[in-house]
Amino acid sequence: MKISIHDIEFSYNGTPVLEDITCTIEKGDFITLVGPNGSGKSTLIKCMNGILRPHKGTVLVNDQSLPSPDELAKKMAYVPQSENKKTSLSVFDTVLLGRKPYIHWKPSKHDLIITADILKSLHLGSLAMKEVNKLSGGQQQAVFIARALAQEPSILLLDEPTANLDIKHQIEVLDLLKSLSNQDITIVIALHDINMAIRYAGKIMMLKEGKIFAYGGKETVTEQHIESLYDIKVHIIRDMENIFIVPNGL
Repeated sequence: MKISIHDIEFSYNGTPVLEDITCTIEKGDFITLVGPNGSGKSTLIKCMNGILRPHKGTVLVNDQSLPSPDELAKKMAYVPQSENKKTSLSVFDTVLLGRKPYIHWKPSKHDLIITADILKSLHLGSLAMKEVNKLSGGQQQAVFIARALAQEPSILLLDEPTANLDIKHQIEVLDLLKSLSNQDITIVIALHDINMAIRYAGKIMMLKEGKIFAYGGKETVTEQHIESLYDIKVHIIRDMENIFIVPNGL
């Protein structure tokens, strides 16, 4: 599904956080949001999924206004920056919670089958009966993504899903998301690690002071853009199709 954002603005207690945000995210895009702390990445994601209502402007999904929360949950799923990982629920029951928009009284056989299929497809089947809080960080994040996928969304929004993960688990999570994008699920993900963002992105949206500073493919990754975005001096290393940002002096 396509997301169209037209001139949205948002403020907290009178302080502008987003200003004049306009962009189009096409079906199957893998978009990474990058920028310094406070640039508006998390707020933009929350405006996309209706958690926050823009003070001005519109967010459209396939050229239509956002539907009711229950109907939106069947189209768009959200993985927040922080989760309560101390739950005693099993992996299976945690992923089954993603079927909530479809469950009227109790889970149907269809809900159970979808949950099992998602666990299998993400190689989590062997963990189904384990408690989530006894898993590794990477496994836990995969479970929360599986829960979002149980909603059968066409759009997946993620706010710093690799925060506090080691490099191995960061790659596992991002590889998983890239494979989902290849299945025409639209991915929008906020990341702090600029090099990871560049590595996985189909398109990169750079946010600065609540505005889109640059938006496009890897051609937008220039020393001038990165230095202006983060107010540091950098050197860009290009190796074939790979791009690496190195702060000067390292």
